[in-house]
Amino acid sequence: EVLVQSNNPIKIGQNHDVIVVGSGPAGSAASCYAARDGHRVLLVDRATFPRDKICGDALGWKTLSFLREFEMSPEGFTEDVAPFNGLRMSSPNGNDATIILPENSEEYYPEGWCQRREIFDYTLFKKAKEMVEKTGGTVIEGFTVKEIIYSDDKSKILGIRGQKKSTDGSVEHLEFNAPLTIGAGGYNCPVSRSLIGDAFEEPLTNSNHYAAAYRQYWSGVSGCSNQIEVHFIDGIAPGYFWIFPVSDGVVNVGLGSLQKDLDARSMKLRKMMDYVINESPKFAPRFANATPIGNGKGYKLPLGSPRKKSPSGFQPRRSAMAGGMLIGDSASLIDPFSGEGIGNAVHSAKIAISQFSTDYLSEGFPEEAAVEYQKQLWKEMGHEMSHSAMLQTFLRSRFLMNRFVSRVERKEILQNLLFDLTARRTSRDDAPSKIRILFALLF
Repeated sequence: EVLVQSNNPIKIGQNHDVIVVGSGPAGSAASCYAARDGHRVLLVDRATFPRDKICGDALGWKTLSFLREFEMSPEGFTEDVAPFNGLRMSSPNGNDATIILPENSEEYYPEGWCQRREIFDYTLFKKAKEMVEKTGGTVIEGFTVKEIIYSDDKSKILGIRGQKKSTDGSVEHLEFNAPLTIGAGGYNCPVSRSLIGDAFEEPLTNSNHYAAAYRQYWSGVSGCSNQIEVHFIDGIAPGYFWIFPVSDGVVNVGLGSLQKDLDARSMKLRKMMDYVINESPKFAPRFANATPIGNGKGYKLPLGSPRKKSPSGFQPRRSAMAGGMLIGDSASLIDPFSGEGIGNAVHSAKIAISQFSTDYLSEGFPEEAAVEYQKQLWKEMGHEMSHSAMLQTFLRSRFLMNRFVSRVERKEILQNLLFDLTARRTSRDDAPSKIRILFALLF
């Protein structure tokens, strides 16, 4: 590993306006927005880049919008980017369907994109690093946050303490303070663990709103085309099996399911994946001459589905307090239907920085601003999250799942539900109601 150190000197104490913990898409996006607004940012991550990140690797429309906003459109990528023009599906009863993105549409791009997270995240990280340093900020890789610093009465986050590893193996203990600390470190982010679990003593996880996934790269899988694939298989549904192209001859293969369903059936994703690849009559022949690349890896997905009784009173859960915000997976914002999280990560980053006024630089990020951020977050994302949670509920029915796949090729309303996840040009304000979707499925 080569430690890429910030070009600006590391200054301890309060020399930054915003601390961002985590340099994945959420943290890099927040750093870009904050730096664009002229804030001095401290961006830290325990990893050194480039690094792998477990994901399906598909880029949703919000992600594409962010890339274009910062002049990083996928068309400009030169390394291992895979466009796709549609989606292939199959249902437990054996139905197959293929839908193709419209070529000349004002609503949708003609292509979606997949790219390995190792490459995609590194691209975003380099952009964030460039912008952060131009505004006098600092980027530190190999920094592990050990403690979140609070005011004496525990009512406000003041900063972070942690350890920085150097190229010579030595460890340096550092402390930083800022008016705002943003947690963007994923589902196990130290800021979210501290803010939710320690400061407010609320549960960090809920199996009803968590999914688990397992992913492995393969080469030589037969029958692949220019579409992403999502398959609902008996014994695995309501979870799904996916095959996404990521580069020439290489695909991202994975399987995901709600955590509560796995717990109820005492099932392990790795064993389920082994069955699909080695024994399933439909898919085993496609993997007969395929070669795995590296080892498979599992990961957790904190979903943004609305809670019936949220302990904090905020949806989907608490995501801020005085001096601190959570964004992306740290705020449990993964789409409950598709399992895609990058788009909501960059969207929440934009909302977070929009709520941080320069007036707070002297007084700190107050509680009323934290409350407003949480309200605005759900105002902009709540309808979409609730809609996706409804679709997730539909697909828990084997009957409706079979109907969906059998009708999607001839029902535009069903096609658009899927295209909305991958290739929309702008947000949708008129998502179809539960009644309209049910009508399309049944009649």
